[in-house]
Amino acid sequence: MRAKPVIAINCNFEEQVLPVSTAGAAYYDCVLDAGGLPFLLPHVSEEKDVEALLALARGLLLTGSKDIPPHLYGESEIHPKTQLIHPRRTEFDFKLFRAALKKRIPVLAICGGMQEVNVALGGDLIQDIADFCPNSLPHRKRKPHIAMHRVTVKRGTLLHKVLGADSCVTNSYHHQSVRNPAPGLVVSAVCEDGIIEALEPEDGRFILAVQWHPERMRNDRVQTRLFTSLVSAARDYAAGKR
Repeated sequence: MRAKPVIAINCNFEEQVLPVSTAGAAYYDCVLDAGGLPFLLPHVSEEKDVEALLALARGLLLTGSKDIPPHLYGESEIHPKTQLIHPRRTEFDFKLFRAALKKRIPVLAICGGMQEVNVALGGDLIQDIADFCPNSLPHRKRKPHIAMHRVTVKRGTLLHKVLGADSCVTNSYHHQSVRNPAPGLVVSAVCEDGIIEALEPEDGRFILAVQWHPERMRNDRVQTRLFTSLVSAARDYAAGKR
């Protein structure tokens, strides 16, 4: 029986009565469904400790989050609707992703995780879609919170190979999005209104970044392929094939 590859998962960080780290169960349930072994990461600050934690894993899942501080992508003003990630998580997540890049570990980045990937590599964001693109579709509704729309997947991309589809219907929970992709990243999916919905590296390494939440679509066989592909890539990485 093959050993399950360990998939590291970053957590949220909040200061309530006491500081707490949390992760939505759907993230690690989808990793388990795909044949991986989820490993929830604590928020350490030393880079050597970040790298030591990541050395225990063969793949990385970057989860959704609140909003990235705009100064990290060159904007001095904070939009009224921007809700910032806790600084402790921001520091950890960026160190974590850069360590994954260094080790060439396969990465699946979801929603805020996609935005972190783009900013970490030098791209920027739209702070509020409704203000920047007044003719856009609703990407997050108040009641209910979820919106749904179709995305078009670019042929020839890793995402197209993984999903096996030219388009798919996705959920949508975000009010921010990628404005300009970072150097070295290509757009692999867009919404009907032109909003960027997925990114991946042009060099072919396994980094899939999607704006929607596939972990909340566990009954959708197309969406679950994102997790099975991450686990498969993690097995290849463990075997020295990546």
